[in-house]
Amino acid sequence: MQIRFPERYEYWAGVINEWKATGLSAAEFCRQGDIKREQFFAWKRRLTDRDREENEPVGFVPILFEQESGGCGVTVGMGEGVRLILSTGFDEGELLRAVRVLRGGGC
Repeated sequence: MQIRFPERYEYWAGVINEWKATGLSAAEFCRQGDIKREQFFAWKRRLTDRDREENEPVGFVPILFEQESGGCGVTVGMGEGVRLILSTGFDEGELLRAVRVLRGGGC
């Protein structure tokens, strides 16, 4: 995501962090700071969306393959402790569907 005015994002990130540190409700924080609630929530949403985009993998996620000790299948390590063990003769289509499901894409 290309940010046109990074100083605005930096300013509002500071405001949001300050709000989190106060323990106040957003409405009370805005009232005390004379901040328009609509503007506060719009920037909170923008910052959340930006952070989500920055943390999403882009393109393919590397998958590590390890040969089983007996040489009769494959173990796929997908990170975060997720492992998929495939027997000899596994169906590639099934593998692709399993990976899609594990990544949260559904069947």
